[in-house]
Amino acid sequence: MTQGGGDGGSTRFVVLACPRSGSNWLCSALDSHPEILCHHEIFNPKEVKYAVKWRRAGRHIGGREQRDADPPAFLQALWAAGVEERIVGFKINRGQDPRIFDAVLSEPAIRKVIVSRQNRVRAFVSESIALETGEWESYPWSRYRQNGHRIAVEAEALHRHAQVNDRYLDDLRARLSETGQAAVEIGYENLRDLEAQNRVLRHLGAKEFESPLTGVTERLNPAPLRDLIANFDALEARLRDTPLHADLDA
Repeated sequence: MTQGGGDGGSTRFVVLACPRSGSNWLCSALDSHPEILCHHEIFNPKEVKYAVKWRRAGRHIGGREQRDADPPAFLQALWAAGVEERIVGFKINRGQDPRIFDAVLSEPAIRKVIVSRQNRVRAFVSESIALETGEWESYPWSRYRQNGHRIAVEAEALHRHAQVNDRYLDDLRARLSETGQAAVEIGYENLRDLEAQNRVLRHLGAKEFESPLTGVTERLNPAPLRDLIANFDALEARLRDTPLHADLDA
């Protein structure tokens, strides 16, 4: 097990996201900043997803067994292990480890970054494909490449998914507001925008740049929705006169 020393007063943050919101790209982009160590889904049920810097260096503080034995202690060890960078964070997705989620949300000293995605149809399709293929991330060195995977989309399931994400984000914002905590928000659609990135960096207390940070994750489902949704025409008819219909054209 590889582990560093104390946190030395580092700034801590958490990226709060719904699945398929571009948060992996954001984490890898933040992790490319010399002052920031940004882990991915440390509390993913299947595995501990460390920062790209650590993966490349073969660093870790343990796997799923160590984490699940005592999640709060594991998180404290994670904070303490980030000794090279003065700003250390990780991502937690909707529905992951409620105890850790509540703990970080109620701690004002942990800065909050909220990631969302405007296109709810894209988010649903991307998550559905990931659930079927088991592939949630792609890097230049990954073996997986999206290859024409298509799914049938039920309008009712799509509406439920959009409502779940909307409710999660609304509840999240309300809890932070009630406790007087500030958060910075960034959307999938402007992840690569310099000013949007610099807003996040300002919130974290990191040096701002004159050119955008670049993430290393690759988009898994870049094809038009018509190519990804097997029943596109039928779904378009079902969504007509609903707020989700416009998302089909994006």
